[in-house]
Amino acid sequence: MLILLCRKYLVWALVLLVAVQLFTLRTPILMVIRTDALALGVLLAIWSAQPSYRRWEPTFLRRPWAGLAALLALSLVLGFIATDRFTFTHYRIGVIALLCALLVWIASYNRDYLMPGCLIKSLMTWVGSRSYGIYLIHIPAYLLVREGIFRLQAANLPNPGGHPIPTLLIAFGLIAVLSELNYRFVEMPMRRRGVSLVQRLSLPPNAVPSSGATSC
Repeated sequence: MLILLCRKYLVWALVLLVAVQLFTLRTPILMVIRTDALALGVLLAIWSAQPSYRRWEPTFLRRPWAGLAALLALSLVLGFIATDRFTFTHYRIGVIALLCALLVWIASYNRDYLMPGCLIKSLMTWVGSRSYGIYLIHIPAYLLVREGIFRLQAANLPNPGGHPIPTLLIAFGLIAVLSELNYRFVEMPMRRRGVSLVQRLSLPPNAVPSSGATSC
C-alpha cells in the first residue's frame, strides 16, 4: 500500500513509520503488526541497490573472531533488552527491531562475517529462512499434538502422553514439516510475485519489459 500511495517518497514514509513506533509503548494490537521491523527490512533492501551500501560494508569483521564477538555482543544486548525490567518501557521493541536490523545488514553481504560456514550455521540459516512460518505454526502444532494424544488416550491406544521427550520430538517434527511446506508453497511464490510487482512498478512509463535475452 505504501508503494502505491507514497511511491516517490517511499523511503521517507518508511523512515517515519519506524521513527513513530520507536518510542511507542506497544499494545497487543501493535505487537501483532510490528511494522517497524518490516519497514527496516524494506529500507535495507532499497539501500542495497545504492553505491553507499558497498562503501559501508563492515569489512573489519573479517578479522579473526571479530564477527563472532559482534554476534555474541549483539545477542547479549538483545537478551538483556528482552528481560522483564524493560517490559513497560516505550523503546524496548523499537531497540530490538533496530538491533535485529543491524544483524540482518551485516548478514546481507553474504560474506560469513558473523559466523564461518559450518553445520551449525547451515542449521541456523534453515531456521532463520523459515522463522516466520515457525512462529505462526508452532502453537497450532503443539495443540494438534496435544489433541492427538488426548484422542489416543480416550481410545486406549499407545500414545506418548506422560513422556515429554517423545512428545516434543513429534511436535518439533511437525513444526519442521509444516514450516518447510509453508516456505516452499506459500512464502517463496508470494516473494517471487512481490519481486515481479516491484520490478514492474520501478520501470519507466514507456519502458518495455525485457525477457532477459540480450540482442546482438
